[in-house]
Amino acid sequence: MERKPKRKPYEIKKKILLLVKDHPRTYGELQRKVNTNDKTIRNYCNELSMFGFLKIEKQRKNPKTGKPCTIVKLTKEGQKLAIKLSKR
Repeated sequence: MERKPKRKPYEIKKKILLLVKDHPRTYGELQRKVNTNDKTIRNYCNELSMFGFLKIEKQRKNPKTGKPCTIVKLTKEGQKLAIKLSKR
């Protein structure tokens, strides 16, 4: 059985930015949409927030589930980058 080639970090970060461009997402939503594990999502979101592209907010209650969650939003710089990436 053939293995799929491993995705590059750039591809995963790009997908995160493009998904958050539509509307804010939780770590769980990103994990399912990007098809990767929780640690990868957390690490890449933290890295993107250090560069000023994302804003990470911890909430006591998710409006949908009522459980604590972490919401990921784009900053203005992140919006500019997401628009550039979506044109590629």
